[in-house]
Amino acid sequence: MPSRSARNSHEPGAVRVTAPGFVLLALLLAGCAPPGERPSELPDGGASLGTTRPAPGPTVPLAKATPITPAGPVCSTAEISVRLNGSQRPSIALPTGCAPPAELVTKDLVRGAGTSVGRGTPVRMHYALATWSDRREVESTFGGEPVPFVVGDGTGVPGWHDGVTGMSTGGYRVLVVPPAKGFGQRGQREVKADETLVFVLHIAQAG
Repeated sequence: MPSRSARNSHEPGAVRVTAPGFVLLALLLAGCAPPGERPSELPDGGASLGTTRPAPGPTVPLAKATPITPAGPVCSTAEISVRLNGSQRPSIALPTGCAPPAELVTKDLVRGAGTSVGRGTPVRMHYALATWSDRREVESTFGGEPVPFVVGDGTGVPGWHDGVTGMSTGGYRVLVVPPAKGFGQRGQREVKADETLVFVLHIAQAG
């Protein structure tokens, strides 16, 4: 799933954004995925990562995987800092020294005043994505075209369907998505396995 960089040419101080490759791929390929409210049946993370065969040699036991989430108290959404930049990519700063929430959580940054979003509502939505384990901003649609999907149809990132419910046109929301409602145990190219995803969502159009 390739990615590319683009610069918003309409405003000064433009920032570098990454084309939404793997999430858009998930939108196209996950049409038969189950709804986000059924974690036990969620897809386990889209396309598999490539593997490299080791050269022939003596067999050695595999090391136990190291957890990517820190020990300690669970972070609250109040500790996630977001700076909105108009039509440009928002800046996301994640806390250190605490663990990500185990459940899907949300925090409204700006409440919209347009059409309210519920199950079955078609929306066009911008998002920016950061990964919790390395606190890295991965990609964004801000400055480009919003992503279309229908809330509750099971496509795209499973956590989106619960996460956008209750938003309105024009609204901005932080959405923290646990692995079971994100890309699961297999990850997705640049996203590690069992990764917690942090989205900033903006409903550009609803209904």
